[in-house]
Amino acid sequence: MLVLADSLYGESGDVIRELSRLKLPFIVAICSNHSVLVALLQKVRYNRWLAYTQALSRRPPETC
Repeated sequence: MLVLADSLYGESGDVIRELSRLKLPFIVAICSNHSVLVALLQKVRYNRWLAYTQALSRRPPETC
């Protein structure tokens, strides 16, 4: 299972914490003006954006 979420949920700390607690893989969107707080002296690194290229699999519906 892979959880996909738009920026409404992607910027919700409660949602991210719960997905992490449940150990679910997730991809979330964030707004381009999103900011975060970092610890004093923590190194900040900017990575280049990459398109998500993995094909999402589809499972047939489970039958009873």
